[in-house]
Amino acid sequence: MIIPPVGYILVLYGLCVILWNIQDGKYRSAIAAHAPWSVPLFTWLAALIEPRASLVYDAALEISAFEKITQEHSVIARWRLTVANRGSAAACNVKMRLCNIVPRPQYAVWQAVYPYAAKNALGRYECGISPNDKEYYDLLSSWPNGEGKLIIGGLDPQSEWPVKIYVEPTEKWELQYEITADNAQPVLFSLLMYIAANTIVIERNL
Repeated sequence: MIIPPVGYILVLYGLCVILWNIQDGKYRSAIAAHAPWSVPLFTWLAALIEPRASLVYDAALEISAFEKITQEHSVIARWRLTVANRGSAAACNVKMRLCNIVPRPQYAVWQAVYPYAAKNALGRYECGISPNDKEYYDLLSSWPNGEGKLIIGGLDPQSEWPVKIYVEPTEKWELQYEITADNAQPVLFSLLMYIAANTIVIERNL
C-alpha cells in the first residue's frame, strides 16, 4: 500500500507530538532547536490529544499554617510550614522546592543553583498526604552567632555540608517556593525575610 504524502506528514506529526510529551524534555528540546517554527503547533496538538484523565486532580493541597518554633534556652528558631490535603484522595509524590530568592543573597558563598528540594519534618524529599491529613516542613532555621551576625540555614538540605548564609542588616528577600504532586494542582507561594530589632523575621507573602 502506498501512503500518500499527506499520510506521511500526519504520521510524522503524530510521532513528534508523542516525543513532545515525553517528560524528560530531551526530545522537546531537539524539536524546538531544529524546527522552532513548529513549537506552537506541537504545543497545540499535544494539548488536544492529552488524556483527559491527567486533568482530573482528586487531591487538593493547601498551606494551612506557617509558624516560628523556638525552644527554651536555645537561640535557634525553626520556621515550619504545614501542608494539608483537602481533596478526596491521597496526594501522591508530594515535593516542595525553593525556586528562587529575590534579590540574590549578598553572601558570596550562596550558589543560587535553583531549584533546591525541601525536606519534610521526617527528613524526606517526597511523601504522600492522605485526605484531611497534613505534612510538616521545617523549611528554614535562623540564629545569631557569637559575633552577633544573623544566619539562615536549611536552604540547601541536599548539600554535603550544611549551607549557612550570613544575612546583612539591610537585606530583604522573597523566597519563592512550589509544591507539586502527581494528582494535585501545583501550589506556588513565597516567604518574606527581613530583619527587625536585630532579629530575622520570616512571614508568608499574602
